[in-house]
Amino acid sequence: MIPVAIAEALATLLWCYAGVLLIVWIRRTAEMGERFHVGMTALLFGSLVPVIGVFLLLLIGAAVLGLPWLARAAPLLLPAGLALSLQTELADVETPHEAAHLGRLLIAAFAAMALIGAAAWW
Repeated sequence: MIPVAIAEALATLLWCYAGVLLIVWIRRTAEMGERFHVGMTALLFGSLVPVIGVFLLLLIGAAVLGLPWLARAAPLLLPAGLALSLQTELADVETPHEAAHLGRLLIAAFAAMALIGAAAWW
């Protein structure tokens, strides 16, 4: 039960981090002007294609090989890939600062703790 709880907490943290990065990416794209919206969105979706491919291969491989434990990595793979894609696209748009990355990670950690605490409360 503890490994499942750790995986759920890590997945929640990754989804929150991806959400924070998505908000930052939307703000940076809006600052660039309307001419770049379609191009930036296409680049983001282009960087998500390998993540979705690995996700589908993992699920299909787990079903074909009969290894259900392999599919347990799926809830972690999608938010991690989304966060990685957003981080990669943000690196192209802005100059990275360690303080900004730490701030985003702390916001995501607090949001994840709030979500886990709220779920435990109810």
